[in-house]
Amino acid sequence: SRAVSLLRFVVSFRSVRACHGSGVRMMMAQSWLHLLTLVVGGLCGLAAILMCTKMNGYSTFMSSLGSSEEAVLDCDDSLTDTRKQSPDASFIPNPFALEVLKDLYDVEGLQMMGIRLDFDKLNQTWQGSAKAVADYAKSCGNRQSFQRLLKAGLTLSPFGMDFSKVQLHRHGPAEKNGKDVANDDDVRELRKVFFPTRANKFIWEVDTPHWYRVVPSFNFLARGVDMMIDSFRSNGFLKMDRWIGLDVDRLIHELGDAAPNKQGQAQAQKPPLNHDSLLAKLARGYVGSAVDYHGALRMTVQPFRKDYSNSPWHHDGCGKRLKAFIYLTDVDEHTPCTQVAAGTQHFHWYPTTHYFAGQQGHNKLNPKGIHRAFEPSITRMFGKVGGGFIFDTNTLHAADMDSKIKL
Repeated sequence: SRAVSLLRFVVSFRSVRACHGSGVRMMMAQSWLHLLTLVVGGLCGLAAILMCTKMNGYSTFMSSLGSSEEAVLDCDDSLTDTRKQSPDASFIPNPFALEVLKDLYDVEGLQMMGIRLDFDKLNQTWQGSAKAVADYAKSCGNRQSFQRLLKAGLTLSPFGMDFSKVQLHRHGPAEKNGKDVANDDDVRELRKVFFPTRANKFIWEVDTPHWYRVVPSFNFLARGVDMMIDSFRSNGFLKMDRWIGLDVDRLIHELGDAAPNKQGQAQAQKPPLNHDSLLAKLARGYVGSAVDYHGALRMTVQPFRKDYSNSPWHHDGCGKRLKAFIYLTDVDEHTPCTQVAAGTQHFHWYPTTHYFAGQQGHNKLNPKGIHRAFEPSITRMFGKVGGGFIFDTNTLHAADMDSKIKL
């Protein structure tokens, strides 16, 4: 097994700076602190999850409920529908229920962070939210609303919801402000109970509009760059055989001259990208606006899971932010590498999966659940020296530490 050495960049879209008020400033500052302490990013996702399975009491369903009239609840008060008195709400998940929480987390991954799962505390933390979802599901009108969203393409996973198909089905692909799905009447009611935290609100109000806006070309004379941006926006990540225009040897030299931080990792003193670089074009094209650069960090990852607390599956919990990696050594099946599953960049994640919500630090997710939900799209970010990848940190991602010994 071999260690890997790499360089990580962090960028965000500039408009985020105007949105740190009303109690969100501290949360976002903490999120950035957490973001900058991560070592190996990754990406996992799936563009469309059409079917989920039952996970230890977590009721899930096929996305299509059929077209029969029996599948549509009737809330006419003049009718004596027994479903009103004993509503069948099994198609509405309750991500805050204790039986769900027991299957949600990576126990070993949390232990690497010094966290021991205490289900009594978790239950106390989320029982109010669990009751809110249960009360939501008791309303026939809400059950109708949820069914309408399912028929419009709402995608569920044990970890969150994706409204991309709802956006396309109800509001079309071309939007000026990107806020239609967030302001959708059915979605607004759902948001109140499934996504009640300040972090959730921030992502809905600041990030979501950027997800669905049509992004004009920033590269009229470089169709190849536009094609890369299209792939990036579709998958939430883009692998690069080589970062064109970047002098890797110069970067290594610069980092070698930089003073190491407390973890022994040297940080670059100035941005290794300029306005016309490929990396900058990809970042601007993905977010559809100007971007801010937040630093570069060189790191070496040893091939032992216990030595890297951010190797378990997680999302970064701070919405639409980008990380780019430049490999300073080869990354292959014999080394640790980032794992990604294309498409989860537009998921709204339940608060139970966020680092700074509820019991702080509980964001390491059950790998069995991840693989059940996203297996077809999980991709390893292999690459050569000078190559790498860029990805959206809202995606689920992990580091594959099970490297094999090269004979």
